[in-house]
Amino acid sequence: MIFLDSSFLVAFMVDGDINHAKAAEVMQDVVNAAYGPPVISDYVFDETATVTFVRTGGLQKAGLAGEALLKAFRMLKVDDRVFLEAWQKFKSQKGTKYSLRIQPQLS
Repeated sequence: MIFLDSSFLVAFMVDGDINHAKAAEVMQDVVNAAYGPPVISDYVFDETATVTFVRTGGLQKAGLAGEALLKAFRMLKVDDRVFLEAWQKFKSQKGTKYSLRIQPQLS
């Protein structure tokens, strides 16, 4: 299984992104299941659609991106336990600069 991050998905969705060509190349491997079944979370879906909208200025492009995500990938829902666990880890980090990463476990 591979958990797809919003930064990768945005780079793939937004043609003008500096990493678009590389993301398009890697996406071929993702589609061919080279890394196992691809999954996203509802948080990744939200961030990808929102950032695609902001970067392109187009609601239509963001809508198309969201629809593509819904059709292409299994979406895991983040429950309260997973969210709070990620939040506690984020707040307790020392000497690092990790972003808040919420990755639900497969049930």
